[in-house]
Amino acid sequence: MAVLFFIWGFINYDSLESQINEQVKAYGLISLFILSFLLDIVPQYLSPHIGLFSGALFGFNPVHSLLIIIIGSTLGSVLGFEIGRLFVARANRDTFGYDAFKIKEIMDRKGKWFVAIAAVSPLPYIPLILGMLNMGRKNFPMFGIIPRIIGHIITAFFAYEVFVLLL
Repeated sequence: MAVLFFIWGFINYDSLESQINEQVKAYGLISLFILSFLLDIVPQYLSPHIGLFSGALFGFNPVHSLLIIIIGSTLGSVLGFEIGRLFVARANRDTFGYDAFKIKEIMDRKGKWFVAIAAVSPLPYIPLILGMLNMGRKNFPMFGIIPRIIGHIITAFFAYEVFVLLL
C-alpha cells in the first residue's frame, strides 16, 4: 500500500503541487499544518518542504509558516512511525515471518544515517516505513525528527530568500 501511494505521488507530482498551492492560497496557515501533517504520515513523493515555498509565494510570515510546518510534520512523523511500528510491522511479520524483518540491528546501526539524510532533504522520508522496519524509538527522534526540523529551517530560509530576490 505504501508503495502504491509513493508511485501515485510520483506520477501526479505536478498536479499535486498545483493543488497544494491552491489550498495554501485559499486556506492560509491552517492548510500548511494539514499539508505538513499529511505529507509526513502518508507515504508519497512530496515533502512538507513544498509548503514553505507556497507560504513564501503567498507572502506568509516566514516564522509562522516554519513553526506550523514543524509542528504538523513532527506530529505526522511520530504518528506515521507509530502506525508502522505497531500495525504494519506486525502484519508483515505475520505474513512473511519474523526472519524476513530481523533488520532492527542493521536499521539502528547503518540505516539511521540514510534516514537523517532523507529527513534533512526533500527526498522521500517515510516514517511509516521506518516504524515498520523497527527503527528504535530512541533513534527515531535523533535521526528522523531533529534532522527533519533542521531541513525545514534550511528550506524556509532558502524559500524566503529566493522570493525576496525575485520580488
